[in-house]
Amino acid sequence: MNKSSPPPAPGRRAALRPETRLMHIGRDPAQQHGAVNPPVYRTSTVLFESVAKLRDAAAGRLEKGRVYYGRLGTPTTFSLEDAVAELEQGYAGIAVPSGLAAIAGALVAFTAAGDHILVSDAVYGPVRRLCDGLLARFGVATSYYDPHVGAAIADLIRPQTRVVFVEAPGSLTFE
Repeated sequence: MNKSSPPPAPGRRAALRPETRLMHIGRDPAQQHGAVNPPVYRTSTVLFESVAKLRDAAAGRLEKGRVYYGRLGTPTTFSLEDAVAELEQGYAGIAVPSGLAAIAGALVAFTAAGDHILVSDAVYGPVRRLCDGLLARFGVATSYYDPHVGAAIADLIRPQTRVVFVEAPGSLTFE
């Protein structure tokens, strides 16, 4: 890091070569009793000393690093999320079980009843079912566009359009 460079963001290492960063991210040996690699936690159920502590954990279950229930995250998934966020130079990462879960999470996060989304006509079939089923039931309208539309996509955008979903190449057609 040169003198004019700002310090790294909290939780980020100083400027290292990408291959060096790749060897270190997602690891915290001090938190793992000196072990270099984070252990793999395979759990669903987490025990608590009392019902009161369980309730406290449940109240903060979305707090980063809080293990409440295995499907909601373990130290293993938290390490993965941190590693991907650092590699992508993002603020944080969220690991989900599939690409469809990631797409659903993004579409639900950015839409509400009365909104409109534009989705490539070459989209992955389950995404189309998500849009025509779940999102439609929640009042989100979907229009499918030709992936070759180019700049003419501007003509498809409505005042209620909140998302333009692009899948490239198209899932089944590779357009």
